[in-house]
Amino acid sequence: LEDGYHEIKKVACGCAADLAVAVPPDVLAQHSEKLLATLLANLSHQHAKVRAAVIDALVGLVGLGALPAGSVPQTVAPALRPYAYDRVPAVRTSLFEKLAFWLGQKGLPAGVSGRAAQVLAGVDPGLSRSYAPDLLPLLLIGVTDPVATVAEAALRQLESVGSEWCESKAAAGSSVSGGDVDMAEGSAAPSTSEGQVDAEKSAAVLASQLGPPYTGRPQAGARTMVRDLL
Repeated sequence: LEDGYHEIKKVACGCAADLAVAVPPDVLAQHSEKLLATLLANLSHQHAKVRAAVIDALVGLVGLGALPAGSVPQTVAPALRPYAYDRVPAVRTSLFEKLAFWLGQKGLPAGVSGRAAQVLAGVDPGLSRSYAPDLLPLLLIGVTDPVATVAEAALRQLESVGSEWCESKAAAGSSVSGGDVDMAEGSAAPSTSEGQVDAEKSAAVLASQLGPPYTGRPQAGARTMVRDLL
């Protein structure tokens, strides 16, 4: 990771990614702080493929909870934020995919397979909830991306994450925020006052004025998650 040659850096990032899923999290945690610092130092590399490789290497390190307490809000999120605006769309796309995974989206990021897929499929959902206040703002940046396909993908990821967030709340016995009467598909519609109906209509009118990537109001789960956290 400290080698000056970019191809070696990419290989080293791949090794770090493999290490994160091969070593038990409690053992990896003893060395994760230094590994994280070394990885993040390469985010500023001039080669986009190195920056993308660093983001790929973080999947297991962050997703499996091997980092010291406070690392995500204090170190990871601030370090990743500038790369939500990376000059290369592929880097931004990779980042938003990883953010969605860390936030609880079902399925695995592109390129994850084999042993890594088996390990990451068992990620503790509680980690996603703990990361959400710090990582959700970064995913929201993706919805404003100047490249239409990147923004559209980020919006789909946001809505998927929001759906998982509401399912998690329901499983934990927490009530969802008021005003989203359509949150649970197929559930009985709660009674609404005339004022709530008017508010829903006003929101729908405002949503129709949103530009791309929106084609209407974001799904209720995404609205609830944003309302809960931001």
